[in-house]
Amino acid sequence: MPLMDQLYQALRQRPCMMWAVVMKEDREKVAPFMEKHHFQFTALLDRDGAISARYKLRGLPTTYLIDCHGNTVGWGAGPQEWTSEAIRTLLTALLSDPRCG
Repeated sequence: MPLMDQLYQALRQRPCMMWAVVMKEDREKVAPFMEKHHFQFTALLDRDGAISARYKLRGLPTTYLIDCHGNTVGWGAGPQEWTSEAIRTLLTALLSDPRCG
């Protein structure tokens, strides 16, 4: 999550959003954790599993890339190297899509 936050900080001036989806936890546990680590991105609560079901979650952590039209354009299971050149190149390409201007 610290690397997610670094990526979020690098992209926050771009037209994108980053959310962490927390399964079956409540705000009383999640909010202090986010504050303690000074994470700037939003944590969404999936208390009933609806988000996990919609995206056919296969394990944790799972990353989904969703374009400006709400389409899933990629996904990956397991931890990601959020500050890698490959991730930055991919996200730059997605954020440069003229259909999302």
